[in-house]
Amino acid sequence: MYLISPSGKFFFPWRLEPLPTDNIDEEGILTGDMKRLSGLENIKVSDIKDAERYCGANDELRYECFDHLNNVEVVDVDNPEKGTWQVVVRGTRVEVGNNKDGSAQIASIASDFILINSECQITHPYAPQSRLVCEYGLGDHLEHFVTFDPLTFVGSGDYIYLYNDSERLLGTYTGSELAGKRIKVKSKKLKVVLDSDNDGIEGFGFCVKKIEHTPYSILPLLFEAAKQVDEEE
Repeated sequence: MYLISPSGKFFFPWRLEPLPTDNIDEEGILTGDMKRLSGLENIKVSDIKDAERYCGANDELRYECFDHLNNVEVVDVDNPEKGTWQVVVRGTRVEVGNNKDGSAQIASIASDFILINSECQITHPYAPQSRLVCEYGLGDHLEHFVTFDPLTFVGSGDYIYLYNDSERLLGTYTGSELAGKRIKVKSKKLKVVLDSDNDGIEGFGFCVKKIEHTPYSILPLLFEAAKQVDEEE
């Protein structure tokens, strides 16, 4: 699980480093043609690390910042900015509905604030004949750069459309055309729409890996740089 702030910052859960498993006092027990090992792990106080929640500069989606150990995850944000936040849950093995033996895992989300169900699905094996919509609030800046995850991919006959805040189409993409691509957006919002046909061929879907902003405060610097070039010429 991770959060995306209204300005495009990524916030990750608390993480614990795994304890070492290479110093185990092993006792072999023969059972038929197999050998079963049992014993105690020599865990030292120095092996136990404090939990961490800060990872990188919060400016991109970093897989090493996920919590891969616990089935209960917590994301805390100090002084959260005002606006609409996205809560994203990524499943390693996700099944639609539940299977006969009841082994499909169910996920629940709890928050101090009211949660609103959204059509926005950041990553998924998406369902056929479906339409997935995700809106990213980019804020009031000169321009923005949105980078898609290298895994971004849609199946044959499926399309990803990008729109600005005026509903103007910015681009249409198929297959892996958006994989790792950096898109320049001059808009306060980016809407990503995935349209799937019913041929049963689905891809990974889409995922935004990084959001960058160029603030208006850089305009005077750009003007001075352009002026200096003109004077030199």
